[in-house]
Amino acid sequence: MKINVFCALFALLLMLGACSQPTPPKITEDGLVFGDSVSVDSAMLVLDVLNKLDKKEGLVDLPIDGGNVVSGLKAKVEGKATSVCKSAGCWVVLESSDGREIFVKVKDHAFKLPADVVGKTLIVSGNAYQNVTSVEELRHYAKDEGKNQEEIAKITQPQVEYQMTVNAVVMKK
Repeated sequence: MKINVFCALFALLLMLGACSQPTPPKITEDGLVFGDSVSVDSAMLVLDVLNKLDKKEGLVDLPIDGGNVVSGLKAKVEGKATSVCKSAGCWVVLESSDGREIFVKVKDHAFKLPADVVGKTLIVSGNAYQNVTSVEELRHYAKDEGKNQEEIAKITQPQVEYQMTVNAVVMKK
């Protein structure tokens, strides 16, 4: 009897653990797809999205993490990855042709991006917006990126940033 209870509890823990694991990527003709399925057609360049956000063009209220609502754009964006969260694969930075960046977070940690995504072209789909990022959060991201304590200590001011919360990423072939 005790063994049956133990086996049932063990099976339940295994099932719960399997449910909390991020979904593995899917291989498609466009590349590796992380998260929801998404087409690579009609993606905007990072620069175009940043310009729309600067001009406040077509902004709508959008939900982001934690139940917060921001004024932003639903967007599918194409850009080159310049850095990634090395500890959990939960964020990536895409660079625009003029050197500006957009910080892309995986919504609800639904999937992990590989460390070798840097230098690759990505299509990301989600909500784009401007955000003020606190010193504490900037230091956390710097640590995730593998920066040393001296570099992290130099972060002393909050920063207005372009951000996206995404539910899908395609790493193009």
